[in-house]
Amino acid sequence: MKLIFEKSVAGRRGIRCSSRDVPATVNINKRLLREKDARLPDDFETALTWKARLTSVKILPPGHCVGYMHRYVTTGTERIGAISAGYADGLPRRVGNPVIVGGKRVKVVGGTGMDQCMVPLDSIPDAQVGDEVVLIGRQGEARLTAEEVGAEWGTNNYDVVCGLQARLPRVYFNRE
Repeated sequence: MKLIFEKSVAGRRGIRCSSRDVPATVNINKRLLREKDARLPDDFETALTWKARLTSVKILPPGHCVGYMHRYVTTGTERIGAISAGYADGLPRRVGNPVIVGGKRVKVVGGTGMDQCMVPLDSIPDAQVGDEVVLIGRQGEARLTAEEVGAEWGTNNYDVVCGLQARLPRVYFNRE
């Protein structure tokens, strides 16, 4: 699991856009997070990505308990995947956290554990162990922003990114 930050063509950490008219005084909320009232170029794209991996995929029978504290019980035969992200990484201990797997949004089922959580994979038949899971960012056409995640959690984008724990590796790179 890792966080990815990009440097822009203009060389400012955290901004990726082709336009060079972004003011030099851009602050963290406009670098990593897009606010509804932010006045930024149309081609602005947030730089923060939070990714994990599918660590297990199993077909479970009806009536099987899933997730921390067994908060979800399968209603039929279901394909469930484990993700290498949990509350020790900054994911809240709640049912329904949104993620992207195989280019599709799904919601965590069962309680979020310290190091992992579970997602339904019946709608993503090609998903397999090792596949990328996006918690914030883009995968194919699917996108999940810190603002959307914050709204889902009943908070704001700052709470989301400030909660990302130090144990998550930070990866910085230039995309030119």
